[in-house]
Amino acid sequence: MENTVLMDISLEHILLIRGNSMSERKQMFFWFVCLFIEILVFYSIIKDDIGIYCRNYYAVVNHADNNAYEAIIDANGSIKKKKVIERDEYKLEYVYYDDGRMFVFKVYYPDLKELCYIDITGEDYRFGRKKIGVGSSRKQIEAVYKGKNDKYCEYSKEIEVTESRTNVSFYFNEQDIVYKIRISKPEIY
Repeated sequence: MENTVLMDISLEHILLIRGNSMSERKQMFFWFVCLFIEILVFYSIIKDDIGIYCRNYYAVVNHADNNAYEAIIDANGSIKKKKVIERDEYKLEYVYYDDGRMFVFKVYYPDLKELCYIDITGEDYRFGRKKIGVGSSRKQIEAVYKGKNDKYCEYSKEIEVTESRTNVSFYFNEQDIVYKIRISKPEIY
């Protein structure tokens, strides 16, 4: 009878010990899953910003909330001048502002105008954390984009970058200083 009691006690003891370790394993597994989910959430928040210098170039220079012709004209202040050039199948309308912005629209019909690109020659508009823009040096532009963006093309007097579904071209003068920036849709979209 003594042996039976000892056996029962030792079996209970073993089950109790094993139960605690199972409980600890479950807790460890739970914390591992929580950590994994936390890492996934953090990554999903920042993944779109990895490698992207400026999220929305258009928003910096276009004060309208969309790219519709009427919205752009209404939201961007007084117009310095407008110029229309006729082509075979369409017209191009150039809209100039005093602050060095020029919006170019393709005119298919009198009521259908599409934003083609925006040229910036004024120094008021700066992009990203390093505030690059007209007046920035070629070295500053290269430091921001070169080797960090796989859609980076370098020419003798131009650097072209595509990010955030936007094509940005920096044009340089003889001293390798940006004198014009062109923001447009890339050809692939």
